[in-house]
Amino acid sequence: MIYDFVPFHEVAEEIAKNLEAHYDDVDKKDNYGRPNLDWENYLAQSRMGACKAVTARDNGKLVAYSVFCMGVNMNHKTIVEATNTGIWVHPDYRGKITLELVRNSDDFLRNAGVMETTYILMDERIGALLKRAKYQPRHTVWSNKYVAISSTTH
Repeated sequence: MIYDFVPFHEVAEEIAKNLEAHYDDVDKKDNYGRPNLDWENYLAQSRMGACKAVTARDNGKLVAYSVFCMGVNMNHKTIVEATNTGIWVHPDYRGKITLELVRNSDDFLRNAGVMETTYILMDERIGALLKRAKYQPRHTVWSNKYVAISSTTH
């Protein structure tokens, strides 16, 4: 297994053509529906060095990835953070390489100057895996989903 840390734009096309299948692989889904990524923003962030992907390849085939957006904490400008925006592991490799993907991600991010990494999860199985990788729950995420207001009602 080869792990790499690359600018997102170098693997974006490969991820894009498989995104629908990757979405179908996820057991617990949000209620937003099928993915509708802001590719322009991802690519712009990547070209600025702020969006990277950790990839796992088996004989050249992409079998897992984890995407991170990195930046300075707005309230503590000396702290560099990374937030995971997506993680996927091919079903045949789950339970075999997922922990190694997280550990390699940690190593790559730490070497890039990141001081804290955050995952926001819907699937508690990933949370249990992150706990094994020495992650701790530190923040509570609260969410309120608003109903869109039609522009014709104004």
